[in-house]
Amino acid sequence: MDRAFLAKELLVGWRWNDELKPATGPTIESLREAGWVDVVIIGPEKGLGFRMGGAIRMWQMTDAGREAVKNCPDTFPGEPVYGSKGT
Repeated sequence: MDRAFLAKELLVGWRWNDELKPATGPTIESLREAGWVDVVIIGPEKGLGFRMGGAIRMWQMTDAGREAVKNCPDTFPGEPVYGSKGT
């Protein structure tokens, strides 16, 4: 959580299946609005390990984001329950 990352490197799980998908723009924007990530502009002078045509927009976790991750469970704790399930 200390290095800058691309939005597509953030995999998001969905409640209704186990498939992980890359984060979308709205997901990253929501995290930015919550104060959990900040945008950073990274260019070759900042240590990109491969050749790019120019600077690239990446994301960096904030201290608040690290704290939020620390306080969240690693996995969804169970099935969502909307009303009672018949037994």
